[in-house]
Amino acid sequence: MLADIESAREFIHLEYYIWSADTIGTIMAELLMAKARAGLDVRILYDAVGSWGLSKRYVRELQEAGVQIFQFQRVRFPYFADRLNYRNHRKIAVIDGIIGHMGGMNVADKYMDGDPKLGSWYDSQLRLVGPSVAAMHLIFINDWDFVTHYAHPFEFHRVEYPNTPENVAVQVAASGPETNWATIMQAYFTAIAKARHHIYICSPYFVPDESILTALRTASLSGVEVRILLPAKSDSRFVHWATRSYIQTLLDAEIQVYLFQGGFNHSKTVMIDSTCCTIGSANMDIRSFEDNFEVVALVYDSALTQEMEADFLVQLERSQRVSPIAWRERGFPDRFKDAVASLFSPLF
Repeated sequence: MLADIESAREFIHLEYYIWSADTIGTIMAELLMAKARAGLDVRILYDAVGSWGLSKRYVRELQEAGVQIFQFQRVRFPYFADRLNYRNHRKIAVIDGIIGHMGGMNVADKYMDGDPKLGSWYDSQLRLVGPSVAAMHLIFINDWDFVTHYAHPFEFHRVEYPNTPENVAVQVAASGPETNWATIMQAYFTAIAKARHHIYICSPYFVPDESILTALRTASLSGVEVRILLPAKSDSRFVHWATRSYIQTLLDAEIQVYLFQGGFNHSKTVMIDSTCCTIGSANMDIRSFEDNFEVVALVYDSALTQEMEADFLVQLERSQRVSPIAWRERGFPDRFKDAVASLFSPLF
């Protein structure tokens, strides 16, 4: 992505949940300021809660260099209760309207170097070139206009897309509390319901709604192989307990559950029958389906899906498969924590 930003000629539009002023954040800032001074249109949206620690000095230096940067849903009293719950969890980068990046990675060192407590960090990121980038850009512009109240509009112009050796069908789906349609959840539900052979899911936080849980259970009981990769340890203790509270229900439906042991896998991916896959910011949880602003790419390509499935199977080799018998015989403290977390899981 840094190379694409370096090669930008007209504009750079970025939208991230977490933006940190660490090593990678400093590298990004210096590059973006240089581009802004060179006359490019550089815009940044960062979530006020996800990027809570971003200093005013860091933001001011960007602004003084010509970068337009705004917070998404700044939290202030007395609006704390209204705004804290609806966060912009999207990760979007659009360069010149031609190249787009999206996935699970934010702008912070841990996405490259790992976490001191969790170990190595694994994630999935997608680079798009072509008309699908226009859909990503439209999502960014809508969020930008929402935050700035149309005070800093962007003038669209015709984009000439480069010729590519192969065309791949891509849908970009967005969802958030501003719409009555749970677009991403419905996309996941449809993909799961249409599966005939196998379903592979990787999600760092797994708190599904009843529709997704029923779809997965039904698929498994109908003979579809369902494998779900979850973290053995997490960066969110309470969400981790809530995730674990669903494991018994999954095992009862003969769904294979694996706990990743090689660090922390933050990827948010779904693979169906070696024919289609999804990559994006949305976790397999209620918050991503209903409360957060999210974006996901649905890619209808066997080659990419098979590549992702091969990587998924490699990750399973570094994971421990959950034994139904051992899980049922867990100690009381673990069962109690999971039971308590399940009561509050819709809030996570």
